[in-house]
Amino acid sequence: MKKLIILSIIIISFLSCSVGPLAYYNDQPIIKLSDYSSTLSFSIPDIDDNGWNPGEHNEGMDTVSVSMSAYIDMDNKAYITDIEYEVYADGEEVSSSSFEYLYPVFVENGDTVNLEALEIILDERDAYYADWSDDTEDYSGSGIIAINIVFEDIYGTSHKSIPLHIEYSITLP
Repeated sequence: MKKLIILSIIIISFLSCSVGPLAYYNDQPIIKLSDYSSTLSFSIPDIDDNGWNPGEHNEGMDTVSVSMSAYIDMDNKAYITDIEYEVYADGEEVSSSSFEYLYPVFVENGDTVNLEALEIILDERDAYYADWSDDTEDYSGSGIIAINIVFEDIYGTSHKSIPLHIEYSITLP
């Protein structure tokens, strides 16, 4: 009986050994943007006095600067390379743009960095779709701007941050 117990322990120990590859998990850095609680207000003029136009030749536009900070919440390192933003009206993407850093911003180990102010530019096309999102042409509208940070980890793999959603409103001056 004693030999049977020792033999079963030896067999179980050999069965639990693995000869296959061991899994390797790389922790992806996660960058978050600081909360931005206020609504961005744009005042977009109608240059040609025929209403905001959804076409190609949109002369009226307004720019709002958004200052924000980003932080990395894991024990990792990353290089911020771009900031992207998408403009949504009535749940549909209306336009998008990005800002690329000439020299990537380095973030590590729980650091918080103040980013260069992001210039968000909306034109008559954006205003047109935001105005019609409430089904009335009253020269006012609203929507959401989603901001993402594009960054690379220390291995050169590109990632995107958790998006920051900011409400915006548009009026005719």
